[in-house]
Amino acid sequence: MDRDHGQLDSSWVGLSGGRRPGVWRATWPRKSGSRDQKEVVAAITRMKPSRSRRSSVAAVIWSDSREGVLVQRRSATRTFLPNCWDLIGGKVEAFEAPIDALMREIVEETGFEDVTFLGELAPREWPGSDGVPVDERVFVARVETTVEPRLEMGAATEFAWIGHGDVSLLHENLALGGGSYVHDVIREAFSSGYLPPRSRR
Repeated sequence: MDRDHGQLDSSWVGLSGGRRPGVWRATWPRKSGSRDQKEVVAAITRMKPSRSRRSSVAAVIWSDSREGVLVQRRSATRTFLPNCWDLIGGKVEAFEAPIDALMREIVEETGFEDVTFLGELAPREWPGSDGVPVDERVFVARVETTVEPRLEMGAATEFAWIGHGDVSLLHENLALGGGSYVHDVIREAFSSGYLPPRSRR
């Protein structure tokens, strides 16, 4: 995941996917009071790239079978945040639609091709390495599989499923210079109502 690059207007409001045989399938479940699928698609279609900002996309991916969300440890050779725990995601290329960018990153970094998007968290922003602001849109998703992720070779060295009681593991990033970003995003995801509550078992 490289958050220092990408080009996308920060008005992106949501995701809606269809089927591309052999590539991926993304769905956005309907909820009471939620946007109509056509409305979401229309909003994305109206978007225009921003020349003054860069954007990236990320997903907090939940697994029912693992009762946790997926994080990956960046390899020691990465220039940005080496050895830190990270979310799944990355930059939006100039030629990409946002849904394509996020699903490409998910497939590249996990191998998961069947993903259900549940909602969106608060957007984040930070200064890029060259001073150009970076906007990140963070989405909550679910995978229904018992297969473990297939990490991108050279980019990540291990993964973990973080449950409600495991979030403190991510404080390790503080000692590695990665700050509290991933910890804070996952805490927000658990309190967002998109994910199952803490198990009472």
